[in-house]
Amino acid sequence: AFAAHRLGLKVVLHNREAIAKGYTGLRHSILKHLVEQNCDAVINISEDNKKRLGLEKNAHVVYNFVTIPSSLRPCMPDSINHRKILYLGGQAIIKGYETVVACLPYLDANIQVQFAGNYGKVDKAKTIKGWIKRRVKLTVFGRTYRPLKRLLEAPNAEVLGLLKDPLPAIDACDILITPFKIEHFSRPAIEAFAYGKPVIGSNVEGMDEIIDHGVNGLIVEKDNPRALAEAINYLCANPNIARKMGEAGRRKAEKVFSSAVNTKKVEEIYDQLMTEKSVSETKTTKP
Repeated sequence: AFAAHRLGLKVVLHNREAIAKGYTGLRHSILKHLVEQNCDAVINISEDNKKRLGLEKNAHVVYNFVTIPSSLRPCMPDSINHRKILYLGGQAIIKGYETVVACLPYLDANIQVQFAGNYGKVDKAKTIKGWIKRRVKLTVFGRTYRPLKRLLEAPNAEVLGLLKDPLPAIDACDILITPFKIEHFSRPAIEAFAYGKPVIGSNVEGMDEIIDHGVNGLIVEKDNPRALAEAINYLCANPNIARKMGEAGRRKAEKVFSSAVNTKKVEEIYDQLMTEKSVSETKTTKP
């Protein structure tokens, strides 16, 4: 960006991750200054990301966008009593993996949680060597190993593994859950909206920009397995409410997160920059 700006070229930064301030805020201040001095436009994927960067001048919000499917599976069809809940975060701690595993014992009997993503395996201790290996894993990697053991033993959990395309699984589920532990833009949430599914998320900063609590989903306290389970149980026990939330999510996806809406925004930003004079042009036209 610095070199391009020096050459008089227009520079556009696409800010796709929330920028943490760190312990002292020094890193954030330096980055903010460099962006402000060398970028002609900053395209943020959310208002939350824009706020964290802290720049208003030449700052825009263009959401991550999704394709709105023309056909989809109905949310919680009356003909099926068994409910499927989808979690797409793998064993990522920041995505609420531990919280989802811990909520399994509190779910109603007709509910199954599908776990998509990368998961390891639990070694069976058939020999002394295997027992030692297992104890080492429990001691050194206990934070991820213990929840995995509980997950694989849970009767109401299904491990889907890595999915090349998560959209069929989203279409097949009844509710998507995204219980993040830290601030993050949840793309699975807007994909679920596109497929008419209600979403349950955690109360990390910025989640309410995606989920409108009580309208297209529910927001629960982060790191709270019981609260997550209660929200899942509530929607599964009230399919009419869940369906209305899914329909509201679909409308929001069409209005806010569709490719047509956000592609147009990107085009407008670049068109505006193309009509403005570059740094080099401004210098050459000075008397």
